[in-house]
Amino acid sequence: MNLGMYTVYLIPGDNKEPRIMSVSKTALIGICCAVVFLFVSSLISGIMLLNYYSRYSSACKELEMELSSNILLKNDIKMKSDHLMYVDQKVEQLNELSGKLFTMVGLSSKIYDFTASARGGQSNNELKTNENSYRLYYMNYMNSKKNEYIESLVEQVDELSESYSYIENIIRDNNHILSHIPTLTPTQGYVTSAYGYRKSPFTGSKEFHKGIDISAPDGTPVVAPADGKVVFTGYKTGFGNTIIIEHDFGYVTHYAHLKEYNVKRWQNVKRGDLIGRVGNTGRSTGPHLHYEVLFHGVNVNPSRYFFDKID
Repeated sequence: MNLGMYTVYLIPGDNKEPRIMSVSKTALIGICCAVVFLFVSSLISGIMLLNYYSRYSSACKELEMELSSNILLKNDIKMKSDHLMYVDQKVEQLNELSGKLFTMVGLSSKIYDFTASARGGQSNNELKTNENSYRLYYMNYMNSKKNEYIESLVEQVDELSESYSYIENIIRDNNHILSHIPTLTPTQGYVTSAYGYRKSPFTGSKEFHKGIDISAPDGTPVVAPADGKVVFTGYKTGFGNTIIIEHDFGYVTHYAHLKEYNVKRWQNVKRGDLIGRVGNTGRSTGPHLHYEVLFHGVNVNPSRYFFDKID
């Protein structure tokens, strides 16, 4: 018998003859080592895979939290930006109203030029900052932009309050003047041609439009925008049926393309009195009122004086 060999008996079932195998000691040791190596390798691989999965899962959760945080910051920034834009719009409306008040009392709005004050806030492009930089952007926004912009708005509001107090004193001392300033829209409709340069609807060439055209249905009432005296009612070439009213303190208003007159020459009128109706007389492309305002003989923008809304 070879001492370096091992005999292995394999006994099958069903009463079959046993099988005999001879394995050397060296081969048996090799097989055992291979089995142990495979087991250890599998164990190490399993541990590494489990560790990788754990780190991957943790990274996914952190990324999800970061994205959620960025979305919240983005929404918060947009909300605050919308609020500041709303305040900015209100300040602009106050600026416009202030300008009209100064016009009413015969002063230049350049005395208080609020539109030149500091402006801030975020543009749409700024809000489209890369997703990964929203946290830094938000901090900058909170620490500088917002505070700076709010301070500028407070400053503008303070200036507006000062101007309104100034105007209030003038109005209180000159109330009789205001009734003669054309601040009422003469008819209800839509402005189809504004004051200033435009393309002529008849020749196509550039021309200066001395008033505004308010489109309205035929027969729409036309009222006096301020107290005054009717100095002309009649037909003018190009303008058709026309009314001219002289108001005190240098104001004169013209109304053209009328369908009919409801006043006579030298008649005194009060603000809101019916003076005529919208028509299509003269050189006209459809029913509308051509309305002009002159101040000391010079045409000015009628819309600058309106206090009631017109589209």
